[in-house]
Amino acid sequence: MNRLNLSFDNAKDLDLFVVQPDGEIVFFGNTGYYYVEAGVPKGWGLDIDSNPMCYIDGINSENVFFSNEYIQSGKYEVWVNMYMNCDESIPTNWVVTARYQGSLLSTTYGQNPARGVFPVGTQSNYIGESLNGATKVMEFTLSENSLRSIRINHIERSPLTESAKLKLSK
Repeated sequence: MNRLNLSFDNAKDLDLFVVQPDGEIVFFGNTGYYYVEAGVPKGWGLDIDSNPMCYIDGINSENVFFSNEYIQSGKYEVWVNMYMNCDESIPTNWVVTARYQGSLLSTTYGQNPARGVFPVGTQSNYIGESLNGATKVMEFTLSENSLRSIRINHIERSPLTESAKLKLSK
């Protein structure tokens, strides 16, 4: 599974936003499409909106994930937002990490992993997909050639079903 992870060090409502090449934004208001096939997660989306509206869940982490067949070629943008600052008297450290096929992605903007701090007194920023006031932390590009190579390797490495093995043995 390919994923972007936002982790933060205290109980606040930070949000991860990923702008896909087609312009669609994955975030708490567009959590995506997810299903499990033969025990393997498929699809794309946000796994959890941690600490929503300061209803503290203690997770302090969000992931946006893409299975291979749902990755688009092109430029991705990654943003972080302090949606609701549950305690303005303490700073919040955060880290965003982007992985593709288990490896860190090279960025065209920012760093991977990206690190930052929302300082003491950071105001809540109640946004949806507008991204107004959010912090852009990185960009990366996935080319059609790299995706084709990964998809071919994934298909070649997929285990054969029992019926496929029977067909090949005939």
